[in-house]
Amino acid sequence: MLEANTGDWEDSTYTGWERISWPDMRPARAENDETARQSDSYWHRLKDVFKDDKDFSMWGKTGISFEDPTQGYLGDCWIIAAASVVGQDERRIKSIFEIEHLNSAGVYAVKLYIMGIPVTVTVDDYLLFWSQEPNTGGLVYSKQSPDGALWMPILEKAAAKMYGNFEMLSGGWMGPAIQTLTGAPYY
Repeated sequence: MLEANTGDWEDSTYTGWERISWPDMRPARAENDETARQSDSYWHRLKDVFKDDKDFSMWGKTGISFEDPTQGYLGDCWIIAAASVVGQDERRIKSIFEIEHLNSAGVYAVKLYIMGIPVTVTVDDYLLFWSQEPNTGGLVYSKQSPDGALWMPILEKAAAKMYGNFEMLSGGWMGPAIQTLTGAPYY
């Protein structure tokens, strides 16, 4: 049914620059301040950027690998590293995604956990690129993998939505990230 949809879906609950940062809540450390993204980056849809490129897919040419998650400009190594660990078992990553393919509607449902309770986080495919011409600038935050997998940027956006915005992902611990991805407890 989703594949038959030819319309564009836009997440009306998670729009504008507040996806990046909240103007009334600034981080304590200047290096974690993402407000500059409003002047040096641009929102583009994955489905538009990678529409004609057969080198990109949700899982990449060689399938899911622990090498797929690649950190971008954001200081969210804790969630990137956790995704890499979870990515050692392809089934675990696939179980996180309720929509397993890039799609024409640009909608993705990702199952994350809050205190061990599964929560479906739905996001659109608008991601931040360094250039107004996205093919020349690349993604600002997590990157597509070397084999063209795009699951990590979608997962990162879902985590940003769940935690509030991208800036809230700057700095963290791997234990809570693994719990967010798997529901497993940590101590």
